[in-house]
Amino acid sequence: MDPQSKSAASPPEGTSEFDAARLRDIPDPFADDFEMEALAAPTFDPAALPSAPTRASVRRLRWIAAACALVYEFAILSLVGLRLDLGSLSRAAISVGLLAPLVAAALALAAADHAGPRGVGAPSPRVASFLLLPVGLFALSTFVSAGGAVVLLGRAYWVATAACVAGTTMMTAGPLVLATIAFRRAFAATAAWRTAAIGVACGAFAAAAMHLHCAIDGQLHYLLGHGAALVVGGLAGLVLARFTRA
Repeated sequence: MDPQSKSAASPPEGTSEFDAARLRDIPDPFADDFEMEALAAPTFDPAALPSAPTRASVRRLRWIAAACALVYEFAILSLVGLRLDLGSLSRAAISVGLLAPLVAAALALAAADHAGPRGVGAPSPRVASFLLLPVGLFALSTFVSAGGAVVLLGRAYWVATAACVAGTTMMTAGPLVLATIAFRRAFAATAAWRTAAIGVACGAFAAAAMHLHCAIDGQLHYLLGHGAALVVGGLAGLVLARFTRA
């Protein structure tokens, strides 16, 4: 076919005319030689998907992370040493100084692990309000556990308080990193506040460890120097939520 006849047979652009002869190219689904497999949807191969960890392996990983966090705290305490007045403290001061932060950590972990009514986590306002319990419990415990043998005034007091903030922050960082690995992609909803709850728990755990080292007297020192770890851990958890979000 020469170019002139070809251009004459082609419909002008912008029209609805079409070549009826092209209809012969459409396969007949009722023909004997028609292959239905050509139109079938691709088969699903479960083996091609990445394998997901089992519940047992996830539980084992979290127990290992908890054990490593405990070793981390003991390693830091072995480096900085225990408080000199540990033997002269009352049982109430020792018990409250240790148990209150640990109970606060358990409450924060309960807020993080709570599945909620639909199994994907409690609503954000509920988790955020529940975190006031561990923070408030720690604040109340300082009335009993804040006694120490070392009395500082003026600049020395604030320098020591800043040192305790740095120390408890360091004690919070290790367990929080381990918890982030253990809870990676674990939260389908409310990931930010649930990870913040884990951060508060790590901060409370660090505050309990710091109680075995710091002998400075003063409730304000405990609130700022030791309790700051709960706030720092919670804020860090909000940032690390990108790793725990499913």
